[in-house]
Amino acid sequence: MVKPYRSGDEAEDGEYPQPCIPSFYIQRFEPGNQHGRGGKPPPQLSGLVELLRSSLEISEKLSITLREELRFVRTYLNLQTQALGPDFHLAWNIDPSLDTDAIYLPAMLIQIPVENAVKHGLSVFVERDGKGIHIRIEDNGPGYRPFTNAGHTNGTGMGTKVLYRTILLLNRRNKEKITYSVQSKEKGMGSGTIVSFFIPLDFNYAF
Repeated sequence: MVKPYRSGDEAEDGEYPQPCIPSFYIQRFEPGNQHGRGGKPPPQLSGLVELLRSSLEISEKLSITLREELRFVRTYLNLQTQALGPDFHLAWNIDPSLDTDAIYLPAMLIQIPVENAVKHGLSVFVERDGKGIHIRIEDNGPGYRPFTNAGHTNGTGMGTKVLYRTILLLNRRNKEKITYSVQSKEKGMGSGTIVSFFIPLDFNYAF
């Protein structure tokens, strides 16, 4: 049974942080944001409803398939692309040899860093790497500054904190660990942040 994450508390054995609903939904459903001109629902409302429904379903799961995660992120980015306009650039780089129905990962592992970076140009890479899967999210923003919110312009960082604690808890129960890193791009690559994950193929999500 999913036990809710308590902000400020250290998670205990046998419980894990519950994935949070992305701040995108909170912003969109604030008073005054849910209606278009003349009081009519905006064209993307059906997409928002579908995204919210999927988010609530995912929040009940510790892990989901790569296919489910990618579908969720694509729906989210399709809506954001409409709002951000032509200046926003998105690139998907998914290894076609991957069986996305057979690969599991922590829920919202891709979604949370994507949401943090979505105001910038964005590239998502998913590829096989030895005995695991390498996931990389790159943006062209100001870069990663660990002691400020700069470089993470959307949200408060709670989603990142929940994801980090979830990975820590899962790693306690596995010999092969999920690795997670956030860093600024190296010189010569332009400005921006790179978020990387390595997920072993035989990772165990059972609690």
